[in-house]
Amino acid sequence: MAVDPKTHRVYLPTAVFGPTPASTESQKKARPPVVPDSFHILVVGK
Repeated sequence: MAVDPKTHRVYLPTAVFGPTPASTESQKKARPPVVPDSFHILVVGK
């Protein structure tokens, strides 16, 4: 997240995530992968 103090716009990253992989002994909390071509930046402001 980022804020432009001059324009008062907020920039928010977003993406679609795939299924969460099974946890392993070395990686207790696995993160789901980002679906290709689903990353976007949302711009919020007047």
